[in-house]
Amino acid sequence: MPDPLTPLGRDVFRQGAVTVSNFINLSTTLRTQRFFFVAAKRLFIKVTGAVRHSHARHLIRRALKMVEPSTGQALELLLADPRLAPEKGHIRRPRWCASFP
Repeated sequence: MPDPLTPLGRDVFRQGAVTVSNFINLSTTLRTQRFFFVAAKRLFIKVTGAVRHSHARHLIRRALKMVEPSTGQALELLLADPRLAPEKGHIRRPRWCASFP
């Protein structure tokens, strides 16, 4: 099991989520961001909403195979649950990227 991240290391990831959120016009702070969570000095990423979109699901699967294969295997079992099946529709894109295909 990997060692826990330092408080600074955890905050770097959490601040990154805030920066990206603010870049796409979602006003968040370290307290209000809902992507990275800390428990037992370890960083957890909330992917529930993302796995319900086919493109994001594919990216998460690929990333976990490279970064954390055992977590990827556990996630595969969860993705078999029909309640987490991809929804029809598109991921909401911010206005500033509307000109991209």
